[in-house]
Amino acid sequence: MTTKSVALNLSIVLTTQLMTATVSAEKIPDEYKIGGFALGCQAYTFNRFSVFEAIEKTAQAGGKVIEFYPDQKLSLEQPDVKWNHNASAEIIQKVKVCRSPPPIGL
Repeated sequence: MTTKSVALNLSIVLTTQLMTATVSAEKIPDEYKIGGFALGCQAYTFNRFSVFEAIEKTAQAGGKVIEFYPDQKLSLEQPDVKWNHNASAEIIQKVKVCRSPPPIGL
């Protein structure tokens, strides 16, 4: 393969992935955007804290959105419960109703 064909194939793959992500992603409400951008925090910043603590710290810093990483402990009360794509509906609901303001990206 030539460099040109590799670049073309990579471009096609990336474009397809971006289009798929755009179609499947939920829209972030404008009220959570700053200058048209959804600015927030990646929860790994607070990897020594629980999900609920990360949400609270993001809100305290002025963040209005948060991006989670898999297997962060859910809470101080439930340190063995991990937050990830396998979370039960009950756990998801607990995170959604968290009293801190950022919307939750699942």
